[in-house]
Amino acid sequence: MRKARTGFTLLEVVVALAILGISMFVLLQTHLNALSARDRQQTKVTMNHLIVQALGHAELEIATGTLSGGDDFGDRWDGYSYEFDAQYFGESYPNLYEITVRIATPDDAVDAYVTTQLFYFRSQI
Repeated sequence: MRKARTGFTLLEVVVALAILGISMFVLLQTHLNALSARDRQQTKVTMNHLIVQALGHAELEIATGTLSGGDDFGDRWDGYSYEFDAQYFGESYPNLYEITVRIATPDDAVDAYVTTQLFYFRSQI
């Protein structure tokens, strides 16, 4: 008479551990990809915010007659700075300026300079 065995065989345990390990690897890889995408998106949002802020400063400077300049963004954005240049758009469009803004990041990353262009009309009062 044979005695009935209870429990799992070694092969069943190894297969279950392999499935569990593969599942954990897939979940961790997905999590890391999500974190990486979040970091990229946060950088884009920060740069867009800084560009809008720099364009606002540039418009104020152009309104006072200064066509180029730059500054930093203060303590909140330590290490970030901007430069702007404004040029007349053309003789046929008086008081229309093409503004180029460059944002410098503190770590001098590959995308250290972001350039955008805006057309600004300065009215004569």
